This record gives sequence, C-alpha cells and structure tokens, in this order.
Amino acid sequence: MKADSPLQRGKACLCCRKRKMKCDGIRPVCSQCVKANRGQECKYHDKKQISRTQLLQAKLAKLEARLRELESEEYSDGSPVPSLQDSYGSSSSSSSSSSLSPQLTLTIPESVQSTSESSDWSSQLFDETVFPEMAVSFAPYYSSQSPSATTTSTPLDSSLYLHNGYPQSVPAYAPSISSSSSSKWWEDPNTFCQQKQMLLDLFLAHRHQFAFDVHIERFQASLAYPSASKPHPALMDAIYLTACHLSQSPSLTELEPHFLKRALSGISDALQHNDRVINVLQASCLLALYFFGRGRILEGYYHSSIAARLAVSLGLHQIRSDSWFQLQFHISGFQHQPLPTVPPSSVLLTPPKDAIESEERVAAFWQVFIIDRAWSVATGLPSALPDDDHPQAQIETVWPTPLTHYPNVLNENGVQRYDPVTSYPTLRAKAVALYEKTYRLSSSSSTKTDSYWVEHRALEMSLSQFASNLPCIGLAAGQAPVTVAEIELFVIHTLIYASTLNLHRTLAQTSPVSYEKCWHAANNITTLVRELSEGDYVFVDAIVSSAWHCAADVFIKTLVPPTCTTNQNANEIAEQQTDVLLTAMNRLARIFPIAGIHASKTEHHRATTMSSLGLS
Repeated sequence: MKADSPLQRGKACLCCRKRKMKCDGIRPVCSQCVKANRGQECKYHDKKQISRTQLLQAKLAKLEARLRELESEEYSDGSPVPSLQDSYGSSSSSSSSSSLSPQLTLTIPESVQSTSESSDWSSQLFDETVFPEMAVSFAPYYSSQSPSATTTSTPLDSSLYLHNGYPQSVPAYAPSISSSSSSKWWEDPNTFCQQKQMLLDLFLAHRHQFAFDVHIERFQASLAYPSASKPHPALMDAIYLTACHLSQSPSLTELEPHFLKRALSGISDALQHNDRVINVLQASCLLALYFFGRGRILEGYYHSSIAARLAVSLGLHQIRSDSWFQLQFHISGFQHQPLPTVPPSSVLLTPPKDAIESEERVAAFWQVFIIDRAWSVATGLPSALPDDDHPQAQIETVWPTPLTHYPNVLNENGVQRYDPVTSYPTLRAKAVALYEKTYRLSSSSSTKTDSYWVEHRALEMSLSQFASNLPCIGLAAGQAPVTVAEIELFVIHTLIYASTLNLHRTLAQTSPVSYEKCWHAANNITTLVRELSEGDYVFVDAIVSSAWHCAADVFIKTLVPPTCTTNQNANEIAEQQTDVLLTAMNRLARIFPIAGIHASKTEHHRATTMSSLGLS
C-alpha cells in the first residue's frame, strides 16, 4: 500500500507544531487534536506565500517613492541629497559584491538640510512581513515615527525604570537628532545624526550574528544621556564599523577605516581611565568578529583575547544564580545580604544598578564566551577564557536571558512571553560549549585512555540529549521569509552537527559506526544549507563556514578510485554535496570573506584528492 505523502512544510496546525507531533493538516480540526480532545486549540496560521523577490521589490518601490518625495520637497534647488536605496547591486569594496541582500547605499552630500518631517525608511527596512520577530524588538521605535525624526529628547527619570529592580513603563525615548548635519557627519563622535541612526538600526537588525544583546529601549534612550552616562564612543564606533561593512555600500564601506581607527583609540583610552568597561568589552567583541569575518585571524584573536581576559578581570565569569536575589535585596534597601563579590582584581566594577543592568552583564559575558570558544575551533588557536578547576577560574555565570523580552513582558492574556526552553542565547551558548569541547577532545593526543572514552561517551550523550530537545527549524527555501529565530536555530543545529563531526572524525577511518555518524552529520548540514535562500545569507553567522568546510571534507574523504568495486554512485553523491557546500561558502563570502578562504581550502582539498585517485 502506498504511504501517504508527507504534509507540506508549514501546513501543520499550531498545536501540533508546539508539541512536535505529526499532523495530518485536516481542517477545521486535525486527527491528533481530535484524539486528544483539543479541538478548541487546533488552529492554523495561513500566510500569503509571497516570494522574497516580490517583498524586496515592494520595499524598493516604497523607498524610491519616499526618496522622490524628499527630493521634490527639500532639494528643489538642485543640491545633492542623501540617497537611500534598497536594491540588488555590486559593491566596489574589497570584500566583493553582494547579490544576497538589499544593498544599502548612502551618498554623502556636501550639505544636508534638516527636515522636521517624519522619515519612514526605518520602518520599511524592517518590515514586519519580512522579519516578524524583529518587528517585536523594534516596535517601540517604529510604531509611530522613526527615531531619526525626533528633534528633542527628554532625560529619563530613573524612577520610571526602577521598581524593585524592574522597569514599570519604559518610555520609547529616542536620542536627539542633530538638525545641523554636515558633509562629514562621521567625524564628530558627540553628534548623533540621521546617518548614524541608520547605521545603528542596521546593526541592531543583525545583532544576533554578533551575540550582542542589550535592552534595546534603554540602550536607545541612553544615547540622549550626558556624555559620562551614554554608551562609550568606542562601542558606538564599533557598531558603526560593523554596520558599514554589512551595508555593502561603497560610500559606507569607505568609512570603515575611520570608525576602526576611532574604535581602537577609544578602547585604549577607556581602559586607561577604567571608563565604562562593559562597553569596552562589547566593543572588543565586535572588533574581533569584524576581523575574523574578514579573514584577519590574528587581529581577531588579539581582540577576542582582550575581551576574554577583561571579562575574567571583572568577575563576569562568576555571576552566580544567587547574585540576582542579592541584587533585589540591595535595591529594596535590605542590606543584611552581602552584594555579589568578584575575584580579587585591580579592575573595579561597581555593582549593577538594577536587574536589567545585571542581565546585560550576563549577556556580555556569554558574548565573550561564544566568540572565544567558537572561533578557537575555527582558527585552531587556544581559547583565552580559563577552564580549569581553580576556584577563581571556573565559569559559574548563569545562562543568559533574552533582554528583548526582559523583564516581565506580558502578552494580552497576562502570560509571560519569555520561554526559558527556547531561550536562543542560552541554546547558542550551550551549542558553542559542546562544539568546543568535542573539538578539544578530538584534538587530544591520547585516544585510548579510559578518561578519553569516558569523556567521549559523556559528550555523545550530551549531544544526543541536546539535539532531541532543540526546536524544529521552519526554513523553507523560496517560501515565506525567514525570521531571526529560524536563523538562530539554523546556526545552532549546524554547530551541533559539526560537534558530531568533531567527536567522530578521528575514529571514522577505523570505526564503521563513527564513519556512518560523520556521514549523517555532514548530510544533515548540507540539508540545512539547501533550505537557505540567497537573501538569508546576510543574516547567517560567519562561524558556520567553518562547519561547512568540515562537512565538505567528510564528503571528499569518501571519494574512491574509479577502479574500486564500491558503487561509483557514492562519488557522484559526495561531489554533489560538496558543490552545495562550496556554493554556500562562496555566497557567504560576499559578506564575510573568511568563508571564501574556507571555500578555497575545500576546492584545493578536492582537487588534490581527485588527482591522487585518478578521478577526472
């Protein structure tokens, strides 16, 4: 009897999706919900299947219409205007052209006149239909008017934020935008203008790629604070640097050396004066990822090491679970509980003012951890964060909380939206920890000791348990646009499959079981890659190119000589899978050149192997 065809992706009811159960898609109530008496809960989410190209074309039309409107209203005298375009095109930057994502182009004018009218480009760039989860994070800014249209700013009253450590009603204040823009808006670090707001918005839309997590409303509002209370200029310059690179716009990528130089100078100055060191740590992380992504490994390693050692010096690696409760006692005025202590250090860090600042410090540590451990695997260099049994070196920091939903963010039914089971920052941190531990074990010289096999079995069980509890990915190439959560899960699943490769790659030549596990893991990575659309690559982490490189090596090593009695179809399958991964690496290389380096190594390995086997 012919088996029923599988249900098309995205057609299952919401109840079965949540419970990870097989759904037959029968309407109005599916069979699973009928059996479980959940008829009232059985609901379907129908999306209008609009292609990504159609969405981008619609956005382009909106932006062009808005641009023409601005030109006719304010620049009828023939003076040059800022040009904000959303189109596919090529970049003259050294990192090659990008056809993967809408290109963001800003033409720097000789003089820019101010406007009091609200600009809606930011709400168009982050359209809810394209990135639904992003719309949640940006709702306080894009619900009524763009922050860039704000001409005045009111200082925040701390009483609005603090009530037993929690914000009551966080006002969506935006920093004041300078009305006297100059042709060299990037040169004055103390002036916040529309161009900088554009770069900030662009970076925040990609912050998941850099493990950067802050309370966005408070961060945005803090830009209007006095100089000593706002984010350190080094962090802002690192953000602008990253945004310029992501834009793939020639006029913006030309500014990268300027922001890089100023960020480096700002970090040095901040360390000298012990000024806003958490921001310095975040800036160092962004610089590390900037260099790693461009293939400048030693420079990236230098900055990631600075961030790691600074995090340990500040005691961020030992923010224990009881620290939160002690902080609440302190904020409430009860002093009988001591505040959290840090290891003895010459670096002084004042206690956090409230729960949000405490969580931001936790997030900053895990940003350091993710970068340090993941890129130590990708580069083969030792990690800078300590990992031994010394009491002052052990990592004891609690898992991170998604600050976009923190704290006490309720839905219309009064239920907290934050679900610790699907905390993507926590899942990523755990995936990176397994990725690094499996790599370290496979790189050890002793493979026959009892301790090796004990750790090997423990890691294999951890991988199996972690993978079984991961949410499913809703990627589907050519269908509805992906969300940030789906890209996060794509990276997490990729790292877990790469961890399996790490664990079994040294045993694959002698153990059929390990060989089979490597083959399945590499196939799973390739299956995930096939689900990506071209427009998704700009939101993917650069670290996955290392995993793709490892998966391609697995396929290349399975090639056999033409005279071998083994089925030659295996060679054809291996080459097809390798081609898929090479295409993905080359696409990602348009944003992160490090992927191009991995692609070149894979090409060389395949050519060398095929030549030695006598394959054409």
